[in-house]
Amino acid sequence: MSTKRFTFTVSVMLVLIFSSIIYLRTSLANDFSDDSSFENHVGRIFMSAEFPDEELLRIAVKADEMTVPVLGVAFHLEYDSETVAFLRYLPGEFLERGGTPFYIVKSLPEENKIVFGETLKHDDSFPVGGGDIAYFDFQILGGDEWDFNFDRGVVSGTDTPRQDIDKVLWEDLRVDTSTYDESLSAGFDGNFLSTDVSSGGKDFSTFSASKVISSILFLTVLILIIRVLKRKRITSLDFGQ
Repeated sequence: MSTKRFTFTVSVMLVLIFSSIIYLRTSLANDFSDDSSFENHVGRIFMSAEFPDEELLRIAVKADEMTVPVLGVAFHLEYDSETVAFLRYLPGEFLERGGTPFYIVKSLPEENKIVFGETLKHDDSFPVGGGDIAYFDFQILGGDEWDFNFDRGVVSGTDTPRQDIDKVLWEDLRVDTSTYDESLSAGFDGNFLSTDVSSGGKDFSTFSASKVISSILFLTVLILIIRVLKRKRITSLDFGQ
């Protein structure tokens, strides 16, 4: 191998290595930045589940740790209409503490969702902290797990018509057969919360894939450089002999 070709090969490999390192460091920095942003949230909206009887599933939508006054809440609650059927909603006490809120609830089973909106009047009191926003009753049709997801969640504040949604944590809910079996053995008296997933959280595959690819690329290039160096050394020794 000529000196120019060897220099060019090593240079390309070094560029690839440095690019991989920079990409990996940037990716890690972004991950930590995303995680730290959750420490600055202004509250969260999440769900819990309970079983009033063996054919009924009640989903409670709750607010917690709201540090700013809340004027209203709106969201789409997505579910699988083949496994559960929406029956009714019941108001919670969170916004009711501030006055007599207006409700807009529209069931769209053909789209697997419920459109929900609740707002106080501007001359009402606006709650902070936490409490139940609303309850949604579903008839169980089948399946061994039930997913409930938020979409288009909005929390309205008093300063602006729409509160910055990036600062509110929206947590989805999955209720599985183990949760259902536990409630059966408890006589439907308990309130059971399944594993919830924050809307700002990361799926394992998307969280780690870029790092795995970068690591593989880094190791591959490193191995190639070692091989090239060994080949260059052997060639030099042969030439010297």
